[in-house]
Amino acid sequence: MAGKEEDCLKLLSAWIIEYKRKTWKEHVKTNDDANELQLYKTSLEQLETRIRKAVYMEDTSNLLALGWPEELMECIKDMAIRSELMDMLYESLVTHHFNRSPKHEEELERENAGLR
Repeated sequence: MAGKEEDCLKLLSAWIIEYKRKTWKEHVKTNDDANELQLYKTSLEQLETRIRKAVYMEDTSNLLALGWPEELMECIKDMAIRSELMDMLYESLVTHHFNRSPKHEEELERENAGLR
C-alpha cells in the first residue's frame, strides 16, 4: 500500500502546485497588493473546504467539477490514503497557502542563485 499512497500523494502534490499557479495568475497582478494576496488565500481556503466536503460525501461529479484529478478518484476510496490526501490538501491550501506559489518559487530561485 505504501507505493499506492506515495503515488497518490505525488499526484495530489503536482495538482496542488498547478492549481496554485493558476489561481495566482487569476488573482495576483502585483506581488505586494494585500487585497490580491488575500483573495488568493481565500480562494485556496474555499477550494479546500469544497473538496473536503465532496470527498467525505463521495460526490465524484462535484469533485470533477472542482478540478479534482480523475486519477485521484481511486485514491480516496482507501480510508488511510484519503486521510493522508486530506491532510496534505489542508496543509497546502490553508496552512501554507503561499508555499509553492509563483512568488515563493521566485524567492527560492533568488536564494539558490545567491548560493551559487
